[in-house]
Order: sequence, then C-alpha cells, then structure tokens
Amino acid sequence: MSVEVKVPEGDNADVIYYSDSLEGGMPSSVISLEVPRGSSLSFSIVNSSRESYAFTYTKAKVEGEINSSIFSVGQSLGHTEYHVNLEEEAVANFNAKTLGISSNRVNVLANVNHVGKKSVSNGILKAIASGSSYTVIRGDAVIGESAIDSSTTILGKALIIGEDAKAVVAPMLEVKTGKIITAKHSASASKVSEDLIFYLENRGLDKRTAEGLVIRGFLTDDNDNQIIRTLVEETITKMGY
Repeated sequence: MSVEVKVPEGDNADVIYYSDSLEGGMPSSVISLEVPRGSSLSFSIVNSSRESYAFTYTKAKVEGEINSSIFSVGQSLGHTEYHVNLEEEAVANFNAKTLGISSNRVNVLANVNHVGKKSVSNGILKAIASGSSYTVIRGDAVIGESAIDSSTTILGKALIIGEDAKAVVAPMLEVKTGKIITAKHSASASKVSEDLIFYLENRGLDKRTAEGLVIRGFLTDDNDNQIIRTLVEETITKMGY
C-alpha cells in the first residue's frame, strides 16, 4: 500500500497509520509525508500485525514541524523505517518504541537528516524484549554540512525481561559541520531493577504486579495516542503482568 500526505500550507494535521492484519499476513506500506513552512503534523505509525511478516517505510520532507510516535509490537518478523529530512528552521520530535514478546523479531529504524540551518530534532528510542524475542531499535541523527546552527538529541533505552530475551538499542550521531548548537546522544540497556522491585514489594505489591508497573512506566509516554495506550495495556496484560 502507498500513502501520501501533504499538509496544507499554514495548517495543522493529525494522521495515524494503523496496521493490524490477521495472523500470518504480510502487510507492507510506503508512506510519504510533506510538511511545508508554517505547518505542523502529528503523525503516528502503529504496527500490531499479529504473528505476521510486516514492513513499513516512511519518508518525510519537513519545512515546518512534525511530531511523531512509532510503536511496533506482535510481528513474527517486523521492520519499520522512518526517515525525516529537515529543511531550514524545521523541527522534528519523535519517539519510537518496540515491544518484543514470545519469539518475535522486531526491528525499528528512525533517522533524521538535518539539511537546512537552524533545524532542530529530538528523538527517544525505547525497546522492551521479553520471552525469547529479539528487538532492535536504531536511530541516526545527521547534521549535514549546510545545517549550521542546528541541534539534535537522540536518546535510547532498552529493558530486557527474562534470560532468553535480547535487545539492541543504538542511537547514533553524524556531525558534518563545525558550527552547531547541540549534538548529544546516549544509550542504555538493563534488566528490570531488583532494587526497584524490592522497593515496590515493600509497599505492598507482589513481584509480578511490581514488574508490570515498571514495564508500563518505562514504555508509556504522555503524548501517546489512545491506540498506542490500549495496545500497550493489552499486550502487557497478555504477558501476565
């Protein structure tokens, strides 16, 4: 499936792409976004195709502002790519999340390319791997030679649940000009903190409930839409938390 979205100049738009195919399907889509100067777009990609082989590719040209949420869960093998080109004084904020359950193999890539000067990007990458799943979440923030006085921040976190789960989180930077405002990144991967679980158990929670509370707090964000919130809750509940 091919989708094209062009926001009218000076307008604001809210777009949600939601893929939820039947078990065993092979859904795929290519999405094109264009946000002119003076316009803004709130854009969400939600991939929850159950036990499927799914592929989603998104490319955006942004002269105004784009705020994006990306969430991938449930595919036997899933790959989601999100690429943004930022023109002069354009702004991109995004959070990309993946939740691996059972034996899922899920890969999410979120890249932002600063082309114009004084462009700004802020990205958060989060991955949870449980069961025997393998989740990978990556992001590359590039400040090009012409993108002077630009700023970028990209942060990555992974939470591993169980002995057989594996997670990779890789936020990366490429700076090709010597004149920037900010360029920073960080990455961390850990299991659920036993100290935190112990603290919650001392407050009256059983271990399973305490772990579920930590997982929900890690994965949810204030700007998540209702579809993402519902999927997160349904999935975590199915995991037994």
